[in-house]
Amino acid sequence: MDGRELLTRRRQAVGLVLIAAAILLLAVLRAPAHALFPPGWWRF
Repeated sequence: MDGRELLTRRRQAVGLVLIAAAILLLAVLRAPAHALFPPGWWRF
């Protein structure tokens, strides 16, 4: 593999991680608070 292929693979990996993080963020923002933090979530 030459340097250009390695850079392309790295950019693809970073892009996929950013897309996954954006989808996760949108899902968390759209979810109702009681679904994310059920009553008593802070207790063990």
